[in-house]
Amino acid sequence: MNDWWQREGLNYEAGKLCFEGQSVQENVQFYDQPAFLYSRARIQSNINRLETSLEGLSYKVFYALKANRFLPLLTFLRDNSSLGVDVCSPGEIFHALSAGFSPQDISYTATALSPSDINILEGINGLRINADSLSAIKHIGKRRFARNIGLRLNLSASLGYNEKLSYSGKKASKFGIYLDNLEAAIALCKQYDLSIRRLHIHSGCGYLNASLNTFHGIIEKMSSICGQFSELQEINFGGGLGIPFEEKDKPLNLSNWSTSLHRYFPKERGIQVQIEPGSYLVQDAGLLVLQVVEVEVKSETCFVYLNGGFNLAPEPVFYNLVCNQYFTILSVILYLVLNLMARCSNKLLSVISMKHTIFGLKETCRY
Repeated sequence: MNDWWQREGLNYEAGKLCFEGQSVQENVQFYDQPAFLYSRARIQSNINRLETSLEGLSYKVFYALKANRFLPLLTFLRDNSSLGVDVCSPGEIFHALSAGFSPQDISYTATALSPSDINILEGINGLRINADSLSAIKHIGKRRFARNIGLRLNLSASLGYNEKLSYSGKKASKFGIYLDNLEAAIALCKQYDLSIRRLHIHSGCGYLNASLNTFHGIIEKMSSICGQFSELQEINFGGGLGIPFEEKDKPLNLSNWSTSLHRYFPKERGIQVQIEPGSYLVQDAGLLVLQVVEVEVKSETCFVYLNGGFNLAPEPVFYNLVCNQYFTILSVILYLVLNLMARCSNKLLSVISMKHTIFGLKETCRY
């Protein structure tokens, strides 16, 4: 019987771990390690599966850039899909622009706008800007660099793989405008002559089938709220779609997931549905390859030492996630990357010597 994680493109063949039909053992010998390997085919398959579930709607998918900022991956998405990008900082805006995305294809949502942030936003025309707070509305209104904006709301509805990945719910959150402040937000927009063209919400990360009833409730609630906005053109439900981390997890049922979207936001309603997946598109499309550098038994426990660790894949420790381990016949341990460097800071990346390869693409990158 195959291990639960084996699938087409990631499996053992004749005792060798293979990734997209190629032996990992044979590929990694050409690269310094640690090294990341990515599957272009898997990413495209994930995109196709998601977009199939949205067929019949007026929709736009924005890739959450924080899930993986690797530039060849971004240019692949730009050249081979209709995806835009979701960003949350000026640095990510510039990164998306450098990958060839236009400002109109960039959805920007951030908390705690600083004066320098606002200066940058003021100089880029066409961004889809979502205000996350009353203060953000004031900053945008006073500087008058955008006339059409979105409002990010917080419905106090929790989604996520676990509590640490739920961004809303009973516990107070910095994300979004709570409904008891919605009238004040609308009033501020009127005061500054800002047109509310979009509503945005993001409730958590990594949710699977057990959370779908909550997701459907969010869709229904947002549908009723839409009636308060006469100029509304778009509604963005954020990302957070999850993938299995353990054998007990089942893949997200996209047919079920999209049911409420089709029910409450048919194309005839004239409102574009927007989704911002990141991990769902790339999280299971990569491997982090590490070398075993030492094996030693201490206190009746066998310790296997690797040439990499927390600094390369911090998310499992931060968010109590499982990190699966796969072995090749040359004693190379491969960790399935649970975030593909999603939350590694730019400062950290600048001191890591590493190569990235996308199967089917020639680009490599050394940090």
